[in-house]
Formats: sequence, C-alpha cells, structure tokens
Amino acid sequence: FSRRSSVDEVESKVKPDMTPEEKRKLFLERNRKAALKCRQRKKQWLNNLQIKVDYLSQENESLQTQATCLREEIINLKTLLLAHKDCPVAQANGVIG
Repeated sequence: FSRRSSVDEVESKVKPDMTPEEKRKLFLERNRKAALKCRQRKKQWLNNLQIKVDYLSQENESLQTQATCLREEIINLKTLLLAHKDCPVAQANGVIG
C-alpha cells in the first residue's frame, strides 16, 4: 500500500517536459532518500538487536549462576543424607531406603 503511494508520488513529480538530466537528478534524489531511510532502519534494528543480546547475555549469566548454586545444594543435601544413612530415626521414617 505505501509502496503504491510512493510510486504515485514519484509519477506526480516526473513532468512530461522534464529533460533526461532532470529525471536522472530526481531519480538520484529519491534513491538517496530511500538509501538513507534504509540505513536508518538497519541501524535501529541493529541497536534493538544489541539491546536484546545484552539482556539475554545477562539473563543467561544469572541462570548459569543459579544452576551452579542448585547443583551445589544437591551435592550438600546428598552428603547430608549419606551422613545419616545409619540413623535409626531416618530409617524408621522411611527417609532412607
């Protein structure tokens, strides 16, 4: 839809009595504007992507730290459980098979 309106705009700027040089200048001007707009969109896209990368890197680091802490907690709990394997109270309650 917007592409069609830009084509209409271009056609309205091109006059039948324009010389090939004038048409060329108009074409180059439109092309320059389009290229600038494209570069700006790409720059914004890259900025947004970098923000996302930074956020996800930080989130990943946080989750890695959390996973490490949980692994250490599992080791500590297993060690504690093994320390009480011969405890009669634990065996009576069915804590240790």
